[in-house]
Amino acid sequence: MTAVSPVAEAIAGLLTLPVWTLPELQALVHAERRPCWDVDPELFFPPDGDGPAVARQVARARTVCAACPVRAACLAVALAPDAAADAGAGDDPDPALYAPDGVWAGLTADERRAVASHWYALRRLAASEDVPVVADSPVDDMLLAVA
Repeated sequence: MTAVSPVAEAIAGLLTLPVWTLPELQALVHAERRPCWDVDPELFFPPDGDGPAVARQVARARTVCAACPVRAACLAVALAPDAAADAGAGDDPDPALYAPDGVWAGLTADERRAVASHWYALRRLAASEDVPVVADSPVDDMLLAVA
């Protein structure tokens, strides 16, 4: 049995969302009781670094997120462009993440950045049938298989 990467699993979860606009996603997240409400918020913001203590904290945060009924919507909100951070980005095709730090929906900031460009592409594709989809990575191959 092949293990699914957290990034591929997150993208698959995004495909199941019933809504894709930010206000609707936020309403979906806030409508449910979330497991993260019952733990110290600091759990989701480990210190910088790669040590074993950081890895344990990220693992504990992932465990909390794994039980969440609105995990995919939480991720979509975390991936939403941060208009304030993106204001000076110029022609950068990938807007700044709303949640640049911490663990959101079980993903670290680096993992969310890996998911972000795919999420933006999915949203563009949903908005226009004229957007081409080109498979150039294993995640893209997965998305084409789902489409």
